[in-house]
Amino acid sequence: MAQLVKLEDYVSRYELNLYHYQSRFVALKKRRAEEGKNQRTSISRKIFTSQLKWASSTVKEFSNLDPCYLNDEQLQFLTTKIPDSYFLFYKPAILHKAAPVELEVILAGPGAIWCIVLLEGKDAIYQEDTKHFWKRTDDGQKSKKVVNPFIALERMDFVLKPYLEPFKDRLQLKKAVLCQNGYVDIPPKWSDVQVVDKRTFGSWYTRVAGDPSPPKSHQLKFIDALLKASVTNSLLQPEWEGNSRLEE
Repeated sequence: MAQLVKLEDYVSRYELNLYHYQSRFVALKKRRAEEGKNQRTSISRKIFTSQLKWASSTVKEFSNLDPCYLNDEQLQFLTTKIPDSYFLFYKPAILHKAAPVELEVILAGPGAIWCIVLLEGKDAIYQEDTKHFWKRTDDGQKSKKVVNPFIALERMDFVLKPYLEPFKDRLQLKKAVLCQNGYVDIPPKWSDVQVVDKRTFGSWYTRVAGDPSPPKSHQLKFIDALLKASVTNSLLQPEWEGNSRLEE
């Protein structure tokens, strides 16, 4: 289960101490598995709820969690189906030259940092239209314009490169457009971007999920630096909640 270290501009426990909470997450997962052996409730669902709490509150602070994330299927997939050695930034705002830049999805693994744009729609078909827009066609509906996802990928590449510079020999920057349940029909002119759709998603997932490497020191240093450069907006916890047990 990939560790959700940053969600939008919400306060995250991983910002307080990445090394402490990444080990606590593994312990929490083991404990939930033991507790749920004789229960019908999905262990993944139990842990996903805890991940959202960790990514939107600390003992002293909290951010108002958008309820949409409770049922965000793409977020659930990334957090429940990707190994623990990966760390997830989901729509974060990262500082670039003191200015916040809103990004898409960053999946930081032991050997590669994935910049990802997610495309939605069951059996939707995406096609290139203009330099700045693609068109999305759903069954029986009129096609509509969507922003070219390569623009967001280039922005992410631009923002992340300075943070990757100290680790460039050990962490590779990779870019992907992921359309798990639909189709992407574009000419293969972007050699540095992997376009993954319903036809190829299984093989992409197998490569990522099949990586047995544990978290690496250089990987954690990069993630910690990125967390320190992340924008956070939060409120103080009410006094009666500040004294409660919020570790889980």
